[in-house]
Amino acid sequence: MRFVTKCNCFVWHMTPAAIMPTHDGVPASWRTELLYTVLQRVFELVLLVQRSRFFAPGTQPDETRSYVVRPGLHACRIFRPAGQAKRSTDGKRATGSKLPLVILVHGGGFVVNTPSRDDPLARFLADCCGCLVVAIDYSKAPQARFPTAYEDVVAICDAVINDPELEVDKTKVVLCGNSAGGNLVLAAAQDQRLRGRLAGVTGLYPVVDFATTVAEKVRLAKRADPAKPDMLASSAGKMNRMYLGAQRVELEDVRLSPTFFKAREDLPENVYLIGVEYDLLCAEAERMAEKLAGSTRKVGRENGWQAGGMRWGVCEGADAWV
Repeated sequence: MRFVTKCNCFVWHMTPAAIMPTHDGVPASWRTELLYTVLQRVFELVLLVQRSRFFAPGTQPDETRSYVVRPGLHACRIFRPAGQAKRSTDGKRATGSKLPLVILVHGGGFVVNTPSRDDPLARFLADCCGCLVVAIDYSKAPQARFPTAYEDVVAICDAVINDPELEVDKTKVVLCGNSAGGNLVLAAAQDQRLRGRLAGVTGLYPVVDFATTVAEKVRLAKRADPAKPDMLASSAGKMNRMYLGAQRVELEDVRLSPTFFKAREDLPENVYLIGVEYDLLCAEAERMAEKLAGSTRKVGRENGWQAGGMRWGVCEGADAWV
């Protein structure tokens, strides 16, 4: 994991040179795409090794599966609870009770990582919560700009929920994502194609507000040590430009900034947002939690609170994005 973090640092600190204008003032977009294509392959190779059976035998998926609705993506990684993955002699899984479904969406600044990034979390959720976990992929910037990743997530979620071979309880479907993945699941949950079909959505230190400037986010963020460099603060603007490109985008579009939902009913009844105390994204996630809670009375919980179906929690003392 430490090597992956170092690769992250390399990506973000290499970016400024790649997006600097050339001598004639024309942005070197082809250089940016070439750099990120190379670095994306590096990340894929690192994860391929790190998540292999040799290095991570205890967190392997039970199977992988692709859906034709969004071709070209990494296969979905499917995790069943321990003891539920046995197959009969004809190769088919023994039929049992239908399982709750968690669809997991990884982070990576909309730029890097693959579904295998969250193998440890997926295996933990499947075994400890007794649910079927499906980790899905989405297209990455700068090759694919907004809203391609959003459309990928909505389409793949719909395909997974409707897959008859997965034998899931469709009344118990939850979306879960971290960082950029948190943004995508909170946005996808508001899409008409998924609305009303989800029991809940969970965002782990999610990006929820593109309308607020990075400078303002830095001003609002808490820092354990202000003298220590904040990698996310220095790279957020670059990642945003990678994701949005040169297109004109309404920054309060809920597909991009899910915190600007119009009504509480636009999201599932159960929403759980988790922030990291010293993370740049903590304040905006808490604002979204407050908005979702509305006037509902809050009940104190460990490291947070709950108001009806809305729950907010903070990883206290934790440092910024890792």
